[in-house]
Amino acid sequence: MEKANRMRSSQSREWGQMDSNILICIFEKLLISDLLLGVSHVCKEWRMAASGTRFFIAGTQLNLLCLDSFSLKETAIYINLLKMALKTDTNLDHVQFPEDVILPEDVTISIAQRSTSLKSLFLPQISGFRFPPSLLTKILPYWNNLTSFEAITSRATAVNCIRLVGQYCKKLTHLGLFGIIEKAEAEAIVTCFPEIQSLDFRSCFFTESALDIILDGAKNLTRINLIHVIFADERDMKKLATKVLKERGAKNLKPEVRHKLAALEKFLHCGGNICHHCSWFYPVEPLDL
Repeated sequence: MEKANRMRSSQSREWGQMDSNILICIFEKLLISDLLLGVSHVCKEWRMAASGTRFFIAGTQLNLLCLDSFSLKETAIYINLLKMALKTDTNLDHVQFPEDVILPEDVTISIAQRSTSLKSLFLPQISGFRFPPSLLTKILPYWNNLTSFEAITSRATAVNCIRLVGQYCKKLTHLGLFGIIEKAEAEAIVTCFPEIQSLDFRSCFFTESALDIILDGAKNLTRINLIHVIFADERDMKKLATKVLKERGAKNLKPEVRHKLAALEKFLHCGGNICHHCSWFYPVEPLDL
């Protein structure tokens, strides 16, 4: 009996010595909450295996939208495990950033370093505190293969964002900006992207003069998306917070602007104040501003 016990003792191993591939297969059957609050705290080996599951990097894809539903504690643990996952040699070809959670700068830079072959990217909420110009200058050089770039921009950062993307991403054929587009933004677009073919301004606030600048300056433009765009002149733009604008859907643009739009291969738009999505913004009766 004593001999059998010694044999069993000599053949036994610590849990942390289990094959990491087996651990990963087991951990992927768990809930993400169990992974974050349970197994990742057992030991260093289990924590490393946890970071190798599909919850962090799935093949060549990184989807971080799950962070928007995590508690602060879960988010902190997830980011630490993500840092481990990003130390691999995986080259990401798809990255989706969280909409509400701000990632640490070093994590964002690591993601950019692992996604140099990225072709399409959407950045949420470019502002002074999220993807500020100082961070864009560090990450955009890794994304110089982008052909499609979209971002939600703030009024303060839009022009800077356009210039930085234009400086580092020379292969762009599609640009999508969602925010307020006035003369300065329009001039930056045609200066930085003279060869742009497709533009997306869904749900933007737009001045007609800015649209005219883009249509005159972007000579290779074939497609523009103006669905749910609220048009206003420069004076009205200052009154956006009051929700008081004239009836200015795309159908109410000046004839010469509509003629330029009609010459494009694809022009998407809605019906302005008769559009269910946009009607909340317009008064029942157009006001004489």
